Amino acid sequence: MKRALIGLAVAAVAVLSLAPPAASAAPPPVSRPLTGTVVTQDLPPEAPTGCPAGAVWRYTASGTAYLSNLGRSQFTISHCSYLTGPTTGTFDHGTIVIIAANGDQLYMAESGTFYLYVDESGGLISVPTVDWTITGGTGRFLHATGSGQLLARSSDLQSPPTTTSGTFSQGEITYVASDRRS
Repeated sequence: MKRALIGLAVAAVAVLSLAPPAASAAPPPVSRPLTGTVVTQDLPPEAPTGCPAGAVWRYTASGTAYLSNLGRSQFTISHCSYLTGPTTGTFDHGTIVIIAANGDQLYMAESGTFYLYVDESGGLISVPTVDWTITGGTGRFLHATGSGQLLARSSDLQSPPTTTSGTFSQGEITYVASDRRS
């Protein structure tokens, strides 16, 4: 009987030693503020190709962003624009792509509002408020989520080339830092 128990114990140890190691728990996602600045070179307004009925133009711009958790990044934005009054409007069906300093990409959906005013020098200025939601990305942003707001101001729309400067004033990003480029 004692010999049978010892044999059974040895067999159990042998089976357990051949079993694959238990999977380690995935690292938890980290949540951090997403803040910083962006400066874009605005392209001339384009026909609203691919936009819903009622869109007046497609806005597209690209430039540089300096964002927490991403560093110096490339920034591209595009959306469908609508006038709601003589000095107000909305935009939707928008995308933002941010390419971080290490090449990881962050994808966002965006929409918002804008108003126009004439500044003290007679320039026509656009002031957009962009609401963004993270839809994923590559590398560490593969499973990223989050949302926030970007507040911006254009240079004189009547004196191209136009630039727009903005601040990611509020927002949060959640991602798994160990996700790697696929």
